[in-house]
Amino acid sequence: MSDFGSDGAELGAVPSQPSASTPSTRSGHSVFGGGSKGEAGGRPLPGKRAMAGYLYKEGKRLRNRSRRFLIATDEVLAQAPKEGAAPSWTVSREEAHVFPGERPLELIVATPRRTVSYYAEDTAEQVRWLRALRSSLSLLTDFYVVGHQIGKGSYGEVFLGHDIITHEPCAVKVIKKNPFNRKQKKFIERESAIMKTVDNDYIVKTLDVFETDGADGTLTIVSEYCGGGELFDLIIASQCFTEDKARHIMQQVLLGVGYLHSRGIVHRDIKPENILACSTEWPLNVKLTDFGLSNFIDGDSSCHDNALLSHVGTSYYISPEILGKKGYGPPVDLWACGVVLYIMLCGRFPFFGKTDVEYVQSLHRGPNMTGPDWDAVSETGRAFLTALLSLDPKRRLSAAAALDHDWMLEGSDALQKNLSTPQLMGSVDYAAAAAADGTVAPVATVGRRAAAVRRAPPPPSPPPPGAPPARGVPPNGALPAGGPPRPPPAGRVGGAKAAAAAAAVSPTGVAPAPAADGMEEVAAGTAALSV
Repeated sequence: MSDFGSDGAELGAVPSQPSASTPSTRSGHSVFGGGSKGEAGGRPLPGKRAMAGYLYKEGKRLRNRSRRFLIATDEVLAQAPKEGAAPSWTVSREEAHVFPGERPLELIVATPRRTVSYYAEDTAEQVRWLRALRSSLSLLTDFYVVGHQIGKGSYGEVFLGHDIITHEPCAVKVIKKNPFNRKQKKFIERESAIMKTVDNDYIVKTLDVFETDGADGTLTIVSEYCGGGELFDLIIASQCFTEDKARHIMQQVLLGVGYLHSRGIVHRDIKPENILACSTEWPLNVKLTDFGLSNFIDGDSSCHDNALLSHVGTSYYISPEILGKKGYGPPVDLWACGVVLYIMLCGRFPFFGKTDVEYVQSLHRGPNMTGPDWDAVSETGRAFLTALLSLDPKRRLSAAAALDHDWMLEGSDALQKNLSTPQLMGSVDYAAAAAADGTVAPVATVGRRAAAVRRAPPPPSPPPPGAPPARGVPPNGALPAGGPPRPPPAGRVGGAKAAAAAAAVSPTGVAPAPAADGMEEVAAGTAALSV
């Protein structure tokens, strides 16, 4: 993912958000706390990390165990002989280091004056108490074993981890903080705040957040492990891909997007690489991930559709209004959903160009949905896609409207024709097809990860008729075996002519400002939790 020339207008403090079922982190080595309501072995109290109930305490001499009543509020941790009795001791939460012990069902509370071992009735109760009692002194290695690296991004790395108690796999994303990079700091704060806020079946679940300060400070986000991997790879590997399968996937994505928008969050980087599958079994259960470019929309904003200004996103997935200066909002996510669906239906990007001008002009012409690759796609499917890829964000479908569209309600029997998507998405051996309405590129020929790129130099002028092809380019125009070309520039359109072209096709009629030096610095964004 990449941030194309952010203007800094969104880098203020992260607005407060209503908490979901997962409590927020605190400063320091912050982690989640809180148990689940209605469960045995400790009942939640008012507060983000508050809980009360009985645990067993082991005697020092005879090792016999007796029940003790523990009370944990957001501020203090206390032990009493029984419920309602005066506490025998009380300690600040910030002075209590709580971690699992070596013996079964053991949890240890270490304070400046004492270290006490408690025992739970079962593993589920132990996990609930550990999550409720974690404090700013808690460490990642107290609760998780970190294994090999499974991913890498601009600022962070993702590792496969395992819960020490349950042995369940998880994804551990470690982001190295740069205290001198204000923009990175804001993006990290924002991502952490969003991941602590969301709780939905169609979004990768955050399990824990740990943070350290100082010269080697890090933000570590522990999330559920999605063993199926990226949507892109699963489509390529599938032997049979149909419109019905694409609809099933898009329905889940839209449910996740709708939830985010209902909580005032715009994702801003929806693409196949950020859609993970829980397993490789079809029908797929998919979830959205990677909130490195996401942002909150102020709940008091009078016009959410113009609340954001920064030019962020990934090439080929950014909507037209992001290129302008009048702001944008949740509709940009629906545009990206349209691009993802277009790719699923035909294996190509809907908009493409060798230069910024060509790319923006292709936006104005609209997506091409004719030809052999579209013969198997229904008319309602094309109408749905057209409504998602409307240049005017006000006319674009919302997540709720998309879920109520006729295409989502159509019988599955009409959507069972095999599509050529897997073959097209996996191909790197042929050049972009020149369609009647402009250049349309196969996904793989421009690279799966069209992100983290600087502004590329303009392409060379075409050779005169009869001249031999450039070295390294086959005479038939097919891509060399060495790999795909770099994606075209995205974000701002550089140069006066390009700016004029952008203004001409922009729904707002305003061209984005050209870069001062012709280079767009790719900025923040964090490693995807992809596996």
